[in-house]
Amino acid sequence: MKTLLKLALVVWINSYVVMASAATMAEGERMLKAAIATVVAKGPVAAGQEFNTGGKWRVGSTYIVLNDFNGTVLAHSANAKMTGKVMLEAKDAVGKLFVQQCVHNIKTRGESLIDVKWGSPITKRIADAQMLSRRVPGHELYISVMIFQ
Repeated sequence: MKTLLKLALVVWINSYVVMASAATMAEGERMLKAAIATVVAKGPVAAGQEFNTGGKWRVGSTYIVLNDFNGTVLAHSANAKMTGKVMLEAKDAVGKLFVQQCVHNIKTRGESLIDVKWGSPITKRIADAQMLSRRVPGHELYISVMIFQ
């Protein structure tokens, strides 16, 4: 009986983790769509200023970043000090050139989803994350949302 209870507990915990991850991805998708709509409506400069304030553009450890295709950060909702930094050569904790990969994916497919190991803005530790990115229509820009596991 104890084994059956342990198995049931493991299944329940795993189900909860999968549901929490799906909710996080859904939130990231919602944030990304809203951020793209904001850039289209307000323009990159005004939208970037809004993103840099954080607010609704940072929910827990999930945040958005506005970039150009040269890898320059135009706005960062978790750390406005990143604005102006060129990240094209940036590598994650395992050496992946994730910004270059993202730019390539967006230029060829219009969007990108990359697994990265990056610093969480909450814990300040390296954590597993997914970076979901899409091109901003009518602009040579893209927006990424960083979704930590």
